[in-house]
Amino acid sequence: MGKIFSKLPAFSADYSGAASVFYDMNGILVTYDAGSCAGSYWMTDEPRMTHDVKNIFSAGLREKKIILGADREIKEQIERTCEELGAECVSIFGTPVPTAIGIDFQGLSREVQKVTGLPVFGINTSGLDFYDVGQRKSYESLLEYCVQTNAENLADVNVIGATPLDMWDLNQIKDMIQFLKNAGAKNPAVWGANGKLREIGGADGAKLNIAVSVSAIPIVKEMNRKFGTPYLVGYPVGKVQTAWWSAEVHAILQKTGEYTGRKMKESCGDKTRLKEDKKVDKSILIIGEQVASNSLRQMLKAEFGFERVDVVSYFQMFEEYMAKNDAKLEWETDLTELLSERMPYDIIIGDPFYDSLLPYTPDKKIQLPHIAVSYNMFLDNSPNFFGEKGNQYFQLVL
Repeated sequence: MGKIFSKLPAFSADYSGAASVFYDMNGILVTYDAGSCAGSYWMTDEPRMTHDVKNIFSAGLREKKIILGADREIKEQIERTCEELGAECVSIFGTPVPTAIGIDFQGLSREVQKVTGLPVFGINTSGLDFYDVGQRKSYESLLEYCVQTNAENLADVNVIGATPLDMWDLNQIKDMIQFLKNAGAKNPAVWGANGKLREIGGADGAKLNIAVSVSAIPIVKEMNRKFGTPYLVGYPVGKVQTAWWSAEVHAILQKTGEYTGRKMKESCGDKTRLKEDKKVDKSILIIGEQVASNSLRQMLKAEFGFERVDVVSYFQMFEEYMAKNDAKLEWETDLTELLSERMPYDIIIGDPFYDSLLPYTPDKKIQLPHIAVSYNMFLDNSPNFFGEKGNQYFQLVL
């Protein structure tokens, strides 16, 4: 029974993560399903959704369609919708139904592209993985697109991984863009929330890539391998990190200094700059997405003096960005067992839904909502702690 989630809800599926990447790209989003999978994305995973949206629909793969074939009908519907809305691209996402019957998404994408004349992204999601896997697959498709288009480079900095599922709203996106411009960027592009497809073409010519979520780490690594593009992992939280990031981004864009793979990796590491007399003898556990949690950890150590800040996550965890006591959680019971085995943490930070798994009540619990876990239930309580706002917010809640 340990492998069954009885207290936590089902986390956002891979197709929701994939769709969230393409939502703002002025395209048609097609969920290749019987209807309910699309509904879970529309109703629970996408806070940008409006009642009059017309560019997102389900393929409606009922039994009759599966037996007799539905490709022609779906292609016609996509063509009509593209013409009506003036779409710039089409993205098609897999679910358990096409996984079971073996749909060829690459072949379907080529057929739809012939009909519409638009870029078509067939994302081979299965509905059996979590949202971060689907996001990674979307970014891989976008990387392939930007290489194949041979478009003129428009962006000098690519911000990859910012979607609402990782709590990036429009305000945080604006903060990130303004921060990069202040650091010397002329035309930053976002792969995710508020991002546009036309900005991604020629992205292989950017001067810097920044992974702001765990799903983007493989992409910035691949672009470094293929094109030699420097990358950073994380984003500034608090005053100390804002100053460090500003100097680092400016130096990379101006091509001053030396940047090794080791230095890039350390961008998600411990940047403590405290005197010993400022150390705080309390422990913190952060339960959340790895990149956001690591960025928050840096601030808590560097500006508030906490010596032990551990990170655990039910989603992807890259070993090179894990500290000594960090852990990847697989099953619902893993969190309870981990907390039972370790000395009690004084402060636990995470989505409110994780409270049901805590074997004890810590001295302080700080809410850090995560749409992929609790949907939009706590969206209004989600703080924007980008940059120096992070210090201001935690001054109030710690």
